[in-house]
Amino acid sequence: QLIEQKSQMKLSQAAMEVLSIIAYNQPLSRSDIELIRSINSDGAVKTLIAKGLVEAKVVNEQRSQQLITTDLFLNVFGISNIEDLPTTEEDDEEMDAFFSNLVNQKGENND
Repeated sequence: QLIEQKSQMKLSQAAMEVLSIIAYNQPLSRSDIELIRSINSDGAVKTLIAKGLVEAKVVNEQRSQQLITTDLFLNVFGISNIEDLPTTEEDDEEMDAFFSNLVNQKGENND
């Protein structure tokens, strides 16, 4: 059954990019993903939801739905929780700086 499940999980490059963005930065809105990728990602998001790897939920009473990974995502990638995703301290620092800069730019655009 797991082999059948994995064979159904073939994803496009765009879907893999979106999945990794969600996995490492969840919860995220669709507009957050679009801001990060600088391209509309609705097709990739719909594919990920249809395959059960991602779900849209209301998180902390925010207006827009937030995208998060599912238990199926954990099973397919062989990890028990999201904290088990591979990372390094250096990558963490670089990602924190990138997303901090991105949030600051987003705030400036809303002024």
